[in-house]
Amino acid sequence: SWRAPSKHATATASGSTLRSRAYSRAARRAATAAAARWAIGTCVSLSSDVGSSDNGSGCGDTHREQRAIVVSAIHRFCEAYREIMSGHARNSTKELYGPARIREIFTKDFRREIESMNSSELTDADIHTARRNAVGVNADLFVPNAAFEVLVKKLIQKMEEPATLCVRLVREELKQVLEDVTSSCNEIGRFEELKEKVNQECMRLLWGKTKEAGEFVTNIVDMEVAYINTE
Repeated sequence: SWRAPSKHATATASGSTLRSRAYSRAARRAATAAAARWAIGTCVSLSSDVGSSDNGSGCGDTHREQRAIVVSAIHRFCEAYREIMSGHARNSTKELYGPARIREIFTKDFRREIESMNSSELTDADIHTARRNAVGVNADLFVPNAAFEVLVKKLIQKMEEPATLCVRLVREELKQVLEDVTSSCNEIGRFEELKEKVNQECMRLLWGKTKEAGEFVTNIVDMEVAYINTE
């Protein structure tokens, strides 16, 4: 009986893992940088609210001092996020968190999903039908390449689901990190409106990058399906 080519499946899974990992890192860096640029750009518009939010507790009387306080709060928020993503913010023995959890998603969860794929879902009837369809009215002595490509493409397409799941798991972990940083950063927590707007912008960027990552995964699978190397 015919069996799916494990070398091709393994190579495809490895390539998708590396591409997804690189894209996730780039997405995290882009989200952090964009959030910082946006937040700093809103300092002027928010500076008038800083004094009232702090109730005269020493924020400063001038717009320059107010802007400096807001920029400092945003800078501390970015530093706290960077510390967590560098693995220096939490030393827990109970569960993996942040970048450690993201690494496990790529190296264990994603690999487990790929390895759990059952090539036996292709029945002998499926293989026989694909082989006969590839030769038409002619008799076949050997399995034609066209039949092989049809069967392999069917298996490759099944890799899209675990890859998409990987993207969603990374998104949820980054969302949890963002919520933890927002709630634990005292500097930005002093200004409720600023805290809410920064959180909204970061979430908007995270969802946007998640959509792009999902499209990237789909494109990678489509490219693998488009050409099967039978040499």
